Amino acid sequence: MTLNEYLNQTEEKILRASSLYEVESILKSAQKVLNESKISEEEQRQFWADLYKKLGGDQDVVLEKQGADSLSDILAAAKRVIADKVKK
Repeated sequence: MTLNEYLNQTEEKILRASSLYEVESILKSAQKVLNESKISEEEQRQFWADLYKKLGGDQDVVLEKQGADSLSDILAAAKRVIADKVKK
């Protein structure tokens, strides 16, 4: 699996998540995979920056399959965690 494919897979998992706990678990798992891979720290930062952009960056993303408020809260929390990773 390429890094871009993993990025897309991670995005899909986050968008399907039904709770903040699930999103945190997805992000922790992604960090573990990145840590165990042979990619550089710069590539890891780029992964998180790309994921942040895919999730809408500073835009509010609303999907109809879940309640808008709930999903917005989940995505906002995910973006905060990802933004912290990009800053490191």
